Amino acid sequence: MPRNARRDSIVAAQPTGEARRRRSRREREARQRKVLVISMSALGIILLFIVGFSTLRYYYLIPNQTVASVNSHTIIRRDYWKVRRDTLLTRLQQYSFQAQLGQGNTQQLQIAAQAARDEVTNIRNAPVNPETLNTMVQDQVVLDGLPGLGVTLTDAEVDDTLAERFSPVRLSSPTPAPTLNPTRQATADAATAQVTQTSVAIASGATATTQAGATQTATASALTPTPNTPPTATAPPTETPVPSQTPTNQEARATSTASLGDFAKERQKDADMSIADYKRLIIRPALGRQRAREALEAQTPTHGEEVHALHMLLPTEESARSARSRVVEQGQDFQVVAGELSTDTTTKPNGGDLGFFPRGIMVKPFEDAAFALPINGVSQPVQTEFGWHIIKVTEHVADREFDDTVYRQLRDKRFADWLAAETAKAKVKESVPTPFPSPPAGFQAPAGAPATPTYTPGPTVVEPSGTPGTGPAGTPPAPTPAGSGTTTGTTATPTAGTATPGSGSTAPSGSAASGTTKP
Repeated sequence: MPRNARRDSIVAAQPTGEARRRRSRREREARQRKVLVISMSALGIILLFIVGFSTLRYYYLIPNQTVASVNSHTIIRRDYWKVRRDTLLTRLQQYSFQAQLGQGNTQQLQIAAQAARDEVTNIRNAPVNPETLNTMVQDQVVLDGLPGLGVTLTDAEVDDTLAERFSPVRLSSPTPAPTLNPTRQATADAATAQVTQTSVAIASGATATTQAGATQTATASALTPTPNTPPTATAPPTETPVPSQTPTNQEARATSTASLGDFAKERQKDADMSIADYKRLIIRPALGRQRAREALEAQTPTHGEEVHALHMLLPTEESARSARSRVVEQGQDFQVVAGELSTDTTTKPNGGDLGFFPRGIMVKPFEDAAFALPINGVSQPVQTEFGWHIIKVTEHVADREFDDTVYRQLRDKRFADWLAAETAKAKVKESVPTPFPSPPAGFQAPAGAPATPTYTPGPTVVEPSGTPGTGPAGTPPAPTPAGSGTTTGTTATPTAGTATPGSGSTAPSGSAASGTTKP
């Protein structure tokens, strides 16, 4: 083909300007559609990832976050939520009972109940409660420490404890408590029997009196003329209620099973807690604490060295030396000076009488000074975290049977000391802030101190109170010795520290106390 013809055919095959513009527009639109599809696909993938991750985080990652660990065990947020809800629901029941019985301030109970309901509803957004978490940590410390006490927990024991909790009567024989003093126990039994007989006699006398009065009233009514009145309907005779019999063990277990079923439905709905969760998180820890206390109680002595001491608490060393001078140099009566100057308002009305106490009840400086004094000796000023003490010992017995209240102090202190030692050995890590330590409690007398006498109110006199402070959370007031009355006063009396469970309590169960009475 000639060259010119070839050129003409090539020129003829090339698109015109209009065709080129249409093709260019189609290509642009195709590219735009492709970019849009790719962009929308990428956006969809991102949205799916966000939704999927949020769902994963909400239902798996957050519930399984570790809020604390004890040795090789972890406490996850889901379990904390279950225990916290159970604690709050138990409190709501207590508030309801208090309101029904008219106990406490109604408005305060309503506010506390509403706060508990709000936290139950919004448990995911509520901050971790340090008290509840600390209880869970201590529960695990106790369970880990049981083998060291020679104690093992079986699933059967946990099941029996759960059944016992919902039974109307005991399903098993209680663990016998040690008898501290056979003579005192016999006296207490005799007193109980006498009270029972007296109550029966009073009740019988009241019945007889009522019946006699009713007979006399009926006779008088029959002899007294009455005006004509329309007849009234006579109420049918009421049957005397027959006291219900104690259910058999089989009946009690059937009742327990039914009650447990109802409880399980409520807890599953309100606390997202199954029966398996309840046994693992509530029953087993409570049973572990009980078994640990029983094992340690067997190691607690029932008698030992004790002193009977008086003391006065003063704010400064100078005032303490001045008070001691009045006793030692001027010959004034110790109890008179203590009643005048002591800032311990609990023992001040008794002249500072602390009664008998053994070693391990008072704080160390006070204890060392008291047990080192001779009979009727008066100490130099002794400083503790509560102020300055002047101590006088009136009796020192090498071996004396402990009062029941003192024994309970020692028993509780042994458990508190054991729990503190196990906690110190354990590898505990919490991922939430712990509360600030409580300030020191005011001076408290031992359980054997005489009761504060009650005086007729007179003119109001403003005087300094005892060392401020209410003691660590969960520390109970000092128990009053049998026959000593009720101690009053404004200054709390420190006792041997106890750990408050959380429990299933319910206990419920605080933190481990120091276990030492703090004068």
